[in-house]
Amino acid sequence: MDSLKKLLTSDNNLASMPTLISAYQETLVDLQLDLWQRIGDGMSKEFGNLEKESIVEQSKQERYSGVKNYVENKRNSMYCKIKVQLNGYDDVYLIVEQEHYMYFGVYCKNGKENLRYEEIMSKTRKIPHTEAWGDYGVSAYAQPEINFKHLSSDNLAYLSKQENRQEYADCIVNGLRKFVDVLECDE
Repeated sequence: MDSLKKLLTSDNNLASMPTLISAYQETLVDLQLDLWQRIGDGMSKEFGNLEKESIVEQSKQERYSGVKNYVENKRNSMYCKIKVQLNGYDDVYLIVEQEHYMYFGVYCKNGKENLRYEEIMSKTRKIPHTEAWGDYGVSAYAQPEINFKHLSSDNLAYLSKQENRQEYADCIVNGLRKFVDVLECDE
């Protein structure tokens, strides 16, 4: 740390910090926009049309602003999500959301009041590393678990590679596919 502090105070490097911080945040926005696009592409290919409130269905400016506000930790920044209606189910959706971590699952409008909630929970309860909570009959965290609000150097190294972002998106879509396959099976 001392050597980094010394580097910052030499040759007027400290004056470059605001520009470097801005470039860093813009890079994080670009990486997350790319990741959301990959997830959206996979979900629409696998499950059909995305709902209009999905981040990838918004205008380019709205997408950019939403992710930028999230990256910059702005107050009341939106929680990014992608949503598609689950075929054959009323008011039930496949959703990917991001708060600190990215998670995905089968969301029931009106939660436990939805007539399909218990069925979804019952059919999927044996899928490892999943849980039912809130309005989700089943949900799971994307792997690897990345805290997008506090990115570690390992997380940054992982996200900087295009093939890793695609692998991450594929993991989410495959997880959703597993949920759908279980729900489509008659017990």
